Amino acid sequence: MQSLRIASYNVQNLFARPAALNADNSGEVLREGAELAALLDRPSYDGATGERILKLVRKYNLHRRDVDHPWFSLNEVRGGLLAQRDGRLFGLRAKGAADWVGWLQWKQAPVEELGIQNAARVIGELRADVLALTEVENRPTLQHFNQGAIAEFLPPYPYQMCIDGNDARGIDVAMLSRLPLVSMRSHVFDSFTAPRTGLPHTVFARDCPEYELALPNGQSLWLLVNHFKSQGPGRPSDPAPEDEWRRVQAQRVAEILDRFDLQKDWVVVAGDLNEDPARGNLAALLNKPGLTDVLTTDKAPAETWTHRFKDERSRLDYLLVSEPLRARLVATGIERRGIFSPSGRQDERFPEVTDRATQASDHAGIWAEFTL
Repeated sequence: MQSLRIASYNVQNLFARPAALNADNSGEVLREGAELAALLDRPSYDGATGERILKLVRKYNLHRRDVDHPWFSLNEVRGGLLAQRDGRLFGLRAKGAADWVGWLQWKQAPVEELGIQNAARVIGELRADVLALTEVENRPTLQHFNQGAIAEFLPPYPYQMCIDGNDARGIDVAMLSRLPLVSMRSHVFDSFTAPRTGLPHTVFARDCPEYELALPNGQSLWLLVNHFKSQGPGRPSDPAPEDEWRRVQAQRVAEILDRFDLQKDWVVVAGDLNEDPARGNLAALLNKPGLTDVLTTDKAPAETWTHRFKDERSRLDYLLVSEPLRARLVATGIERRGIFSPSGRQDERFPEVTDRATQASDHAGIWAEFTL
């Protein structure tokens, strides 16, 4: 490895969904699955209720452990729902919902739409050795994306990680790497005093994980991935107005960096910080001594916007690097061809991006290349 390419990309909701949506008869599967779940919640399984439960169990082979259940399965935790032996189903053991603990478990599958394929297409163009990602649901979804969609454009990444953060919706940050992952440190418990309540609240709506990666010479590369508070109107439950919350998050990342020597250590802060640098709330981080925004260097393209909503362009995504990386920076760029805009020209995007449904993301991918 003579050079190192690092990139950051907001994939705009790399989520899974019920696998039943992929069935040829998805309407029927969804309807009957929901029906069975409701029947299992009834206090009594007498008469027609029990007969219907058994009919649906048999139809979807839910009593058989030797059969792959593609859409949903029975999760029996305590007690037992079914009376069966040697794979044969005789009836119901439980007389009602109180007689057992369990539920219908819906299987999940990654979304296989053209927009997701175009997100992989952008990643293929980024050609990063280390890639910070935002808006990833979980590690299984990331692994499937890596082994499936990305593999159409690049060899899959051998190291993938996504740590559950503080967002109850599952909007987390993640990373893909060709460098070995050595260690991880999470900041999900970091807190501050919320101005709105005077009570402790988590600083990061997701996390600020620190990933230690091994460079070919054995030296460590530290990757800190972030996704700050969005620009949209906040919720009443938010600890502070959105601008103030981003200011707290930027200050906390700057404090985390104090445990590194930014003049010697190889450190990258990457992700969607959800604010243009001119607004000022990121100043504690952007002005951190020893840290450089690669899109402010002489290697940056003339236009540095990374997000487009309709015709509004803004700079929301960042790669901030410590001094040893800044000294080795040879090129940086922005991959915007996954973004759709009604007023934009078709030659400004991939041919496969034809509308908002097929766009890869409303964010661009940013990359920087360094000599080793």
